[in-house]
Amino acid sequence: MRHLASALSYSMGGLRRLMAETAFRHELLGAAAAMGGLALAGAGAGALVGQFVLLCGLFAFEAVNTAIELVVDRVSPEFSAFAQQAKDLGSFAVLAMIFANVAWASFSLWGALVG
Repeated sequence: MRHLASALSYSMGGLRRLMAETAFRHELLGAAAAMGGLALAGAGAGALVGQFVLLCGLFAFEAVNTAIELVVDRVSPEFSAFAQQAKDLGSFAVLAMIFANVAWASFSLWGALVG
């Protein structure tokens, strides 16, 4: 039980750190818009659960991307090609999840409105 409490404490610390990231706060606004829009359009439970799962994936990718940036900045404070590549790859992973979220939300919204 103590391990679970410690893990939860570390996770909440990660969430607090992530809240300091402007990109994450923008993603939270997008998440609220997507979930709210789908709910208002009358999307089914499957569409809402699917969107929620994709959003959790996006938030996880953003957390990993932030961790990559923190480590790279610590290891290589000056410019280096490997540091830039690591940051670019993390950024691309987040972008791919944003595309997946937009595609799912658009498809689900279309289905709810036209369906």
